[in-house]
Amino acid sequence: MRLACALRNRFALIVLSGLTFLAPAVSAQDVPTAAGRVPRFEPAPCPKLTGADELAKASCGYLVVLENHSRPTGRTIRLLVAKYPGASPEKRVDPVVYLAGGPGDIAPLEVNGFIAADFIRDRDILVVSQRGTMFSEPALTCAPLDDFSRELLGMRFYSEATERAHLAATEACHRQLTATGADLSAYNSTESAADFADLRKVLGIAAWNVYGASYGSYLAQTLIRDHPEGIRSVVLDSVLPPTYTIPGNWLVTRTAFDNLFHACAADTVCNAAHPHLEATFTRLVNKLEAEPLTTTVSDPATGKDVKVILDGGALVDWLRNQNYAVPLLRAAPERIDGLAAGRSDSIEAIAKDRAGRAPPPGLDVPSATGSPMASAVGKTTRSRRRRTSPRQADRRFRTIRRRYKVKASAAGPTLTRTAATSGRSPPPRRQCASRSPAAFRRS
Repeated sequence: MRLACALRNRFALIVLSGLTFLAPAVSAQDVPTAAGRVPRFEPAPCPKLTGADELAKASCGYLVVLENHSRPTGRTIRLLVAKYPGASPEKRVDPVVYLAGGPGDIAPLEVNGFIAADFIRDRDILVVSQRGTMFSEPALTCAPLDDFSRELLGMRFYSEATERAHLAATEACHRQLTATGADLSAYNSTESAADFADLRKVLGIAAWNVYGASYGSYLAQTLIRDHPEGIRSVVLDSVLPPTYTIPGNWLVTRTAFDNLFHACAADTVCNAAHPHLEATFTRLVNKLEAEPLTTTVSDPATGKDVKVILDGGALVDWLRNQNYAVPLLRAAPERIDGLAAGRSDSIEAIAKDRAGRAPPPGLDVPSATGSPMASAVGKTTRSRRRRTSPRQADRRFRTIRRRYKVKASAAGPTLTRTAATSGRSPPPRRQCASRSPAAFRRS
């Protein structure tokens, strides 16, 4: 999950320029495989993607790398690379390489606004679809988890039924991806950093500037550690420290909420309009957890009506998600007071925000022509979209609980002024359909 927290008083930005490293230079190994030499770059047309208008101005191709860099004769994977040309006639030779967040965001979508802002004019910008993500081959997308994310809209955020559905979808996803033959253990930050080192080598780039945002900042730190050669400068944007853990995300969320409440209280205009924001939010979470609000909104993806349940857990998750865009965060106090007053505009806005973050229905793995695993991944994804029966879900849930010693509880969250939620964390919410369930493990 991202920790790009607009609630902070200032933007977390670290620039390391003119870096000098004592580590010995290490170059990517050029080895022969059955499909040719790797690493290598294969020019290809840029894909079309709604919302990524800047991609039309780029030149594209695929970086072919080893799935596991420690196995020189192993299978290969392909990563989409897009080069966005610098606008200045006096362009510098050292490009910027952008490391997307997530992990698992659709890189061309994430970088679209960054490039459209045009604040880097004198350098080309390279963007890579990281291993396992959309437009890489194989794309380890997973229909069961996407389906669950949509079903969660109409479920209690905290409940045994939700937990059963989430665990069943996770198990089905793991089983599905394992069946593709992919080495899931190779989809981690260390291997991904090696991919970027390979890219610099095959493109013949003597020096480049690394820009990592959110999870991309974590990956940038891994790149600095393992492959420092050729790095001229590094920008760490919305920094994810190497010590990050997923449970720690909820502690940061509590701090973020406090920042919002304190900032509003310290601002004359905000405090006048919303004098009891923290108390109102606390009351709403507890009230909605006891008496959930059910509404229907138009699904942004399909245009069809979709049921959305707003309970205490869903409201906490909604406010957490507002951290990813400053306009949303600025509107949050008004939304909270509007919800407390029962205003339809606030109810609809919050429900639509949640619906808009769920993956669109029927999303299949993108075409991966030329990849030996492409047909298997696509076929498996499409053929396993059938729903799991309640009996199957219960059986799988019991098996998972025995295997991983999962403790179920019917208790929902209780928000106090010192804790954002109860001890249990809700199912992780994916920000968009791009998120790959293949975990990027730290090595």
